[in-house]
Amino acid sequence: MAEALTIASLINLCNSLGTRLNEIVTRYQTTNQTITAISTECTMLQLALENVQKMGTSGRTERLKDGTALQRGLDCALTGCYVTLRTIGNDIKRLEVTSDAPENTSWRVGLGYSAKFTFIWKESSMKALLDQLRGQYNALQLLLHAYSL
Repeated sequence: MAEALTIASLINLCNSLGTRLNEIVTRYQTTNQTITAISTECTMLQLALENVQKMGTSGRTERLKDGTALQRGLDCALTGCYVTLRTIGNDIKRLEVTSDAPENTSWRVGLGYSAKFTFIWKESSMKALLDQLRGQYNALQLLLHAYSL
């Protein structure tokens, strides 16, 4: 099974991203609903990951031995979670850095914060990441269900 450290780091990453996204929503009251949706999905994914973490401590760990279909599926889902969460984290970092940057000689001088945020936030790519988060959550839920059978 994927190491507990990996799952714990994904849980922490979900928590961190959710917190940062909520701070953005609070700071920019005109933010898009996609930000709130991504934050919610991070919370849901965190809960699913916590349940996955419990799988490794239950008495049925033989179903998670290397090479089993369940173990391979779990590794694939965790890798997908990591890639998606890191991508979202990098986009948020770019948002935070750009929106807090000084406004001197930039082409953005004439734009207000809300307009800058809207320009920087790539709605179509963030919706795609939201769909990926939902897919990762669904994959983990399916694996949790298969484990419980």
